[in-house]
Amino acid sequence: MSTPPPYGQPGYPGAGYGQPAYGTGVAPKSKTTAALLAFFLGGLGVHNFYRGQKGRGFGHLALFLIFVIGYVFLIAAAVNTASTGQMTDSAAASLSLGGIVVWLTATADWIWAFVEFIMILVSKDGSLQ
Repeated sequence: MSTPPPYGQPGYPGAGYGQPAYGTGVAPKSKTTAALLAFFLGGLGVHNFYRGQKGRGFGHLALFLIFVIGYVFLIAAAVNTASTGQMTDSAAASLSLGGIVVWLTATADWIWAFVEFIMILVSKDGSLQ
């Protein structure tokens, strides 16, 4: 007579060697699709959402939204300065500093996406591990 497992809970096998640890019933993700998403929509983090890495995806989205909001405010400030016809030194300095911040945010986001694109290409299964 065999004894039942404690508390009647069955054991679940872990992911095998060389297999991605995706959840049960989830189809494996395509490395090619992940790479294409990273190359074309990397700044939005779409490739990370596709691969199930929501934290990285939201990080890309946050940087993209900072870029868009900063760009809108920069254009509004430039239009406001142009409509008044007065370009003071402080207005020019704030526009230049705002432009640098917007440019650095976009550049950081796209460099991060390009590095992830390369990492997807050189990985065996399209993950970043």
